[in-house]
Amino acid sequence: MDSHILEIKETLSGECRQFHCAAVDRGDGWLVVRYMVPDAFVLDGVKIPKGTLSFGYFWEDRPYNAYLFVEPTGTTLALYCNVSESTCIREDVIHWRDLVVDVLILPDGRTRVLDVSELPASLPKAMVDSIFDTSNILITTGHNLLTELKTKTADYL
Repeated sequence: MDSHILEIKETLSGECRQFHCAAVDRGDGWLVVRYMVPDAFVLDGVKIPKGTLSFGYFWEDRPYNAYLFVEPTGTTLALYCNVSESTCIREDVIHWRDLVVDVLILPDGRTRVLDVSELPASLPKAMVDSIFDTSNILITTGHNLLTELKTKTADYL
């Protein structure tokens, strides 16, 4: 199925970042994209080598998206979930709004909530409560999500 798709990530400040990806699977209200990591980086202590495959999972009806980082050999490095909103999937574009807080889920089951200190103090209480509710759901169900996405990703390698 591999077709080009542009991922547009919008921050709370309105800044947009764009990533050129390959759509590898889609259905009604969901999409899976593949992106090859161009440069090595460290994700909260997890080394992500150059050439690692990132499989992005997006759902229009979930308050998060997820990136499964997989070595070309198939070894899972981490699952990185962004608390998000307003995910909109179209034929050649996916647009979503990043709500700052992320949850890192490691293959051994350890889970970490990241970037809480970066939440703007000016956010409405209802939005902050929603962000924390979503991060708590990801902490509670993260291992199951990791297992589900590892199984699904095996079909795309």
